[in-house]
Amino acid sequence: MLRQPQMNEPIKSSMVLEKSLSLISLLLFSCYIGWVVSAIELVKVFNGLDLGMDKKVLATQISNALVPYLRYSFYALPGWICAMLILIFSKYRARFFLYFWSLSSVVLVLGFPFGSLFGLILGIVVFIKRKQFT
Repeated sequence: MLRQPQMNEPIKSSMVLEKSLSLISLLLFSCYIGWVVSAIELVKVFNGLDLGMDKKVLATQISNALVPYLRYSFYALPGWICAMLILIFSKYRARFFLYFWSLSSVVLVLGFPFGSLFGLILGIVVFIKRKQFT
């Protein structure tokens, strides 16, 4: 005999999925790590700055110092996707995620050119949905 599903069962499993996606969205934290690593690398470049240094060498060192931010921004993409899924298709709204996603959108916007579009989209959606967070 087949058992009829109870009314609360689909809602309960949906809530678990929503909370899991919210936790996966914490991968956005990797863009913060990339930002810090790039800042440390830039400080190292400018501390070792020589007045007679060739401009091409300096430009190469600066561009190499910015690579970690780009790399960590790629790591943050699954988190961005999960955050967008939660914001668009879910009713789960924890206040912590409002603050986290808002700050993450700012950090992503600062990562021109790769993260700017993603940060702008995340920021706009969070701004539109901000009153739904409890």
